[in-house]
Amino acid sequence: MILRVATRGLAVGAVLCLFLSSTAYAERITPADIDAALAASPAGPVFAAVHRYFPEDAKVWREEVAKLAWRESGQIVFPREALELGAEIRRRHAPALKFASDESLRKVMVAQYDLHAVFKDDTDACNRLILGGPRDLSSAELNEMVERGSDVTAQFAAMHEGQTNPVQHGTPTDAAWQGFYDTYRAQGNSEADYDLIIEPKDDPALCSAFLGFLAVLRDGEFEGADTIRALIVPALVGS
Repeated sequence: MILRVATRGLAVGAVLCLFLSSTAYAERITPADIDAALAASPAGPVFAAVHRYFPEDAKVWREEVAKLAWRESGQIVFPREALELGAEIRRRHAPALKFASDESLRKVMVAQYDLHAVFKDDTDACNRLILGGPRDLSSAELNEMVERGSDVTAQFAAMHEGQTNPVQHGTPTDAAWQGFYDTYRAQGNSEADYDLIIEPKDDPALCSAFLGFLAVLRDGEFEGADTIRALIVPALVGS
């Protein structure tokens, strides 16, 4: 009698263990799940670019997100801090932009201008993006920036280029800085606009002043323009 009860208990226990292990397996979050969830998030384009140019960083990013993620109604969910891991990767590699070719730096500035121009008609969002970066945007604003902004691939391609095929641009001369200032003013920007670029603050004119600044970095062809791009672009992307 005792043997039958014990045997029955073992059988029930075995079934229960099998059920629990099967449930755990069904709920397990795989690397493919994380990849799909990141691709569908506002960080999707960044993750794709990191995966292409810095695969080891993408692997670590995926592993860190897996630690934070959970399933909810069949969907993979993770906190916003998981998206910030992409920004950390960007900031870490940004110094390499100093050694990217001028052609690549100009492509980075095309993307930077387009991303900020998404909010050119929304001064509040534009200023928050300039002063605090994407972390100061709402989820809806981040989605809008991803949908309407240009591809971020250019900046990671330029970072990779700077690390693997470095170019020396030299130090900006006084003449180069004068060329930058003259070009900025020739585009219709005022002295007050220039002051906002030197010392940014929450001001109704900041967005347009900053877009003018990005346009000079993108299009400027004055003597020594490449040296100024090589100095400013890494700081801009790495902020």
